[in-house]
Amino acid sequence: MNLSTRTKGFYKLSKSERESIVFELIQALVHCKTIEEAAMFTQDLLTESELSFISRRLRIAKLLLQNKTYKEVQDSLHISQTTIAKIAFWLNHRGEGFRNILKKLPSAPIKNSDPLMQSPWASLKRQYPAYFLPEIIIEQIIKMANKKQRERLSKVVLEVDNSVREKSQLHRELERLLRPHRT
Repeated sequence: MNLSTRTKGFYKLSKSERESIVFELIQALVHCKTIEEAAMFTQDLLTESELSFISRRLRIAKLLLQNKTYKEVQDSLHISQTTIAKIAFWLNHRGEGFRNILKKLPSAPIKNSDPLMQSPWASLKRQYPAYFLPEIIIEQIIKMANKKQRERLSKVVLEVDNSVREKSQLHRELERLLRPHRT
């Protein structure tokens, strides 16, 4: 077995310690109550490449369960047939986890429901995150704020409304984020 140094360290732990660590991860995943919470958790937990590998494995399983050929899966995901064969093997020998979760997922891919995140503006924000950091932080604060905090933020935006004639893109976005929660 060719294991990386990090993986070898995991196997130096006792079996009960390894199980405890894995169980804690599973519990953490189960406690994510919203898609946003799960996305934030996986973003903090996994590197971009780890997330890519795991999400592609799930998509491979989904396509194989839809009776797609290896070639179709390979062309769709630009992944080796060896990886596809590995997932096919797991599906054939112990794939109930894949099957149960895939049954619960929507058949159509979920699109980002935030229209601003689909705009050229969002593309700029992703391309230059440091430049837009204050705006991104404000948006996250608003999205995570409770009702009382949103009310206070709404008051601040209203005060700015009264003092500014021409609204900036940021100001309009803050209004949009707060609109459903204004009283």
